[in-house]
Amino acid sequence: MLVLSSCQYCGNKAQYYCTNCGKLLCADHVTVAHTVYYCKNCDLEVYEEQCPKCENKAEFSRNDNVLLCEWCKTPTVVDGYAYHQQLPEKIFSSILRINKKIADLLYLTDRYHKLVDEILKVRYAKIKLFPDIEDDLSILRTKIDNLIKKLRIISDSLFLKINKKLQSLNYLRSPNLNNLEPAEELINYLDKNYESLEHSLHLKIEQIEEYFAAIGKKVDFLNYQYTLLKIIYRIIPEVEGEELIAIIPRMWIKKGVKLPKRFVFVFTNKNIYLLREKGMFRTMLKLKEKIDLSNVRLVSESQTLLKGKVVKISTLLSQYSLFGRDIAISELSKYFSIYYEYFKYSTSDLTVINEFKYYNLSVKDLREAINKYLNNLRVSLLKKREIKKEIMYKNSLVARRQQILQRLANIRRKIQEITQSRAGRYQSPKVFNNLLQRLMEEQSRLEKEIRMNDAKIREIDELWGVFYDQVS
Repeated sequence: MLVLSSCQYCGNKAQYYCTNCGKLLCADHVTVAHTVYYCKNCDLEVYEEQCPKCENKAEFSRNDNVLLCEWCKTPTVVDGYAYHQQLPEKIFSSILRINKKIADLLYLTDRYHKLVDEILKVRYAKIKLFPDIEDDLSILRTKIDNLIKKLRIISDSLFLKINKKLQSLNYLRSPNLNNLEPAEELINYLDKNYESLEHSLHLKIEQIEEYFAAIGKKVDFLNYQYTLLKIIYRIIPEVEGEELIAIIPRMWIKKGVKLPKRFVFVFTNKNIYLLREKGMFRTMLKLKEKIDLSNVRLVSESQTLLKGKVVKISTLLSQYSLFGRDIAISELSKYFSIYYEYFKYSTSDLTVINEFKYYNLSVKDLREAINKYLNNLRVSLLKKREIKKEIMYKNSLVARRQQILQRLANIRRKIQEITQSRAGRYQSPKVFNNLLQRLMEEQSRLEKEIRMNDAKIREIDELWGVFYDQVS
């Protein structure tokens, strides 16, 4: 039902609204300017020949009908009832923007669970270096969990205030110009909350990203070793209690007076394994030698002119000289340091990481709560007619998507046929190239169109949802 509002100048029926000063105006108190001027001095558009700010003469700019507010003299007057119809969608868009910002948290939980899976994988493969990974992971989990709980409190409080405010405005269902200013205040309140939330989330996520980066560097190294281990694990004999420290893929090793040869160097907490490639056409790795680390009597590092850094390993029966890239030799020295204090540099308890596997860090409850609020507001705030119109538009996009997919399938089939015909030399290269180029261009255009089509469908789903029950 239409609610009549009064002009704040004279008390007559109001029809217009000034978005700058928030006054309701009747037609008698709205000035219509037909000419727009430009003041060079103030770099400002004015509606009189003389600039009201600097009182200099302004230049003619264009002819245009502009509604001016008699109260604040600004061109910010709109038709109140038309503006009232736009407000529900504006409010809902502001609410949705906050929801999207909160939903950004989903990628953090996905990354966390992926990280846990990667660490579990390497731990079960008996790669147990960096015992502090589990401690860092525990801190990371706590930080993400606390952020989710905090956002749940914020979202509950925010939606409660929004709903209370909209109830006082009767969800803007009846055209009432007296509700325009409070509705604008609500939009400003939502925008400020979004900015505050964005700033707060940015700071929190920055801290979380630091932990991801610190753990990620260690996990990258462990993953690299795991990748190498998958290649050679069948060659290495299984020894109880043996755990991998590192694998160096290319290391030149000279044993005694023999010529140096290139080996894959496998370093564990008990042994060193030397693997060598065999075969000319079908190469495979074979275990050439095993060095028991308990028999190693001396490890020394020296610098030579031709070979650079050299590490020498002496056992009771043999002496080995290891050389290669400087970075590999430096790493080798570190691995010996780790071996000597392996208990300090490794984890022995897999139950800790197993606990992470079964701890469900999820934003599911938060998302469900927010979606519930959004669904209630969507149905209460937006008109069924508008939702129906958007659903019809979405259905047309879905139908268009099917048409594009069919055309793409036909083009791909033609490309395959042309490729086969070229192999059979049924067509000249020139005919083949021209036709293939046109088909590839059409394929690229259709793929781009389907991506744009899908983006529009996602946008409609996010903004309106598909409420067939409510609108039927």
